[in-house]
This record gives sequence, structure tokens and C-alpha cells, in this order.
Amino acid sequence: MKSPIWTLVTLLLLLTALHAADPVVSNVTAAQRAGTKLVDISFQVSDEDLDLVNMSVNVSDDSGLTFNVPSTALSGDISINAAPVATSHALVWDAGIDFNQQFNSSMVVRVIADDGSGLGPAPPGMSLIPGGKFKMGDQQVPPVGETDELPVHEVYISTFYVDIFEVTLELWREIRNWGLANGYADMPLGQGEGARHPVHSIDWYAAVKWCNARSEKEGLLPVYYTDASHRTMDLDLQNDFVLWTANGYRLPTEAEWEKAARGGLVANQYPSGQGMTGSDSNYNGSGDPFETGTTPVGFYDSQQWTSYIINRANGFGLYDMGGNISEMCWDWLDAGWYSTADAVIPDTRGPQGGNVRVARGGAFFEGVEFTRCASRDFFHEFFEQLYGFRCARGL
Repeated sequence: MKSPIWTLVTLLLLLTALHAADPVVSNVTAAQRAGTKLVDISFQVSDEDLDLVNMSVNVSDDSGLTFNVPSTALSGDISINAAPVATSHALVWDAGIDFNQQFNSSMVVRVIADDGSGLGPAPPGMSLIPGGKFKMGDQQVPPVGETDELPVHEVYISTFYVDIFEVTLELWREIRNWGLANGYADMPLGQGEGARHPVHSIDWYAAVKWCNARSEKEGLLPVYYTDASHRTMDLDLQNDFVLWTANGYRLPTEAEWEKAARGGLVANQYPSGQGMTGSDSNYNGSGDPFETGTTPVGFYDSQQWTSYIINRANGFGLYDMGGNISEMCWDWLDAGWYSTADAVIPDTRGPQGGNVRVARGGAFFEGVEFTRCASRDFFHEFFEQLYGFRCARGL
């Protein structure tokens, strides 16, 4: 086994209604110890309930699609009496015992914090975002963004799952082909610069229709419908009505997206940390080999990026939350929304109507300032543009 930095972690926080607060894992890194087959994993855990939290690790060798690599040879902080303030801990995985093979760039490590809730692992390719309050908006002093990022306001978001990676062209076409064979007409082919690059050149309605097809293909309850009774799911038309209690795939709300991008850190300006350099995000001027287009999803944690030093997934194990391609959200855009009383309603879903939809995260052709967690963009839902997306799911 070689000794490069290991790809970090999808964080999974297991929850229960019996607990007033959920454990939070942050600042996770994983690296193979030079000259050995030991993998050092460091992380921080906090929990307001002072629960006993049991730690475990799952390992994938297929870019997070499945986690079938044995990973039981663990030592270190396996059982933790969590404190309200985040404290540092460490695990060591002896890969020589469990997985005595060569390291490859498709390997992903997932760290699990279990406070006894009994909730199973996150769905393949997704990460769990713990419920709770967070501060939304431009938290820098003085502000560095636009006026529509103010005022900073506190929002409660229920626990949800979100895709680790942006939806790729490969996945888009796989679900599209299934949809066309199962009654979903007029689904666009989509564009992308490679199978593992994010899909783009689709409109908002195509994205929500695709979410329904992905749900049905996996036997989940679709989310989008054409009437308020949620009894009609039109496979062709504009599915503006949402069954929020369904367990199928959907676009994240703007508030969900920002909470996920912040990775559990307070006042985090960028998804991967307070500063942004050319080695952790694909934006205009980043200097990476894909300067004029998208990178493959998760590119900055691969061996292709030789200047890579630390893991660039954020605190929830999500990749490309800043840069690469702007991501569609559910919400309509209202530049004054943060000043309204509805902006602080739990699980806020934005204005009830508008002219354009919200996009988040910035893109390869935009400056680094657009990759900030609080930065807001917009697009017209009927136009096929250079926007992509990632899916969310409720519990």
C-alpha cells in the first residue's frame, strides 16, 4: 500500500427524537502514516446532551457508491463522552489487517458518530446533515458580500440527507434513460465535460422531474406533484407542488444548501475553511488544470491534483460546495427575503413565488467571491444554462 493522503470522509451523525441535541462531528482529516498501512483519522465531536458517542468507520473503494471494505481494526477514541464544546479525538485504522491491498484514488472513508439513536447509515452517496439552528447570511465583519446576504438570521433546519457530489453527467443519463422507458417524456440529454463531471445545460423543471424519476427508480415516494392534494404526479409538466414529507429525492432549499455548505462550522466564509486558494475550488483564477471548464466531482481529493495537501471535503464530507458549477435550489429569489419574518420560520422554503430561482456555490467561470457559503445567485427556471445541482432527501 502506498502512502498518499487519504480521501476524507463522509460524516454521518446518527440522531434520535429522544435526544434534545445531536452530536456534531467537524474538522475531520484522514492520512495514511508514511511507511505503514495505518490510517490516522482525526476529528472533533461535540454534543450538548453529554451523550456517550460510539465511533466507527466505513470504507469504500468505489468513490462512495458502496462501503464494503472491512474496517474493524480500529483503535483510539472509539467511545467518547462528548462535551458541549467541540473536542479533538483520533482513530487509527490498521488497513493492513482489513484491506491489505494497494491504495487507489477511488477510496473514501466515512466516520460515523452514533449516540444510540439506531438510525442506519446514510443512503449510498449521501451524507447526513444534522438538525438544528445555524446562522445564515454574510457573517464577516465588515460584510464582504451583497446586501441580499443580510441581515444574518438564525434558522432551524430539520435533519436531512444530501448528495456528497454534484449530480454527474453519468448519473443524469442513467436516470434519464430509466425515466424515458417509464413514462417520463422530454427529459433533456444534458451536457457535461465527461462522465464524472457535473451535468449542466438542463432547466429547473427538468431537474425536479429527474428527481422524481430517481425516486421512483429506487422505490421511494416522489416529492413533486402538479396539484396541492399531492395526488397527481405529472411526468411531463411543471411540478410546482411539493410533498415535503416524502422520502424521495428533491432539490435542497436555499437554507438547507447553506447549512450543508458551512459544514458545521460557525461563521465559515468558504465551504473548505476561512480562506480559499487555487488548490481547493474550481473558480475563475484558481489555476487548476480545468481553468476553462468543470473538474470531475471531488477532483481536489484525487491523486490527480499534486498540490493537494489536506482534505478539501467540508465538515459534512461534501465536495465542490464552492466552485465548479452553480447548484440549483428550490427557492424563488427575493433580494429582501432575509429581512422578512418568514425567513426565520423553521425549515424555511423561501418566497411563495417570483421570477427567478436561487442558485448557490459559484462556478468555474466566476470569481472566488461567488464560492462563499453565503453568496446568492439566480437563474430563470425555463432556461437551460450552466447550472447543475445535487439532491437532498428527508428522513
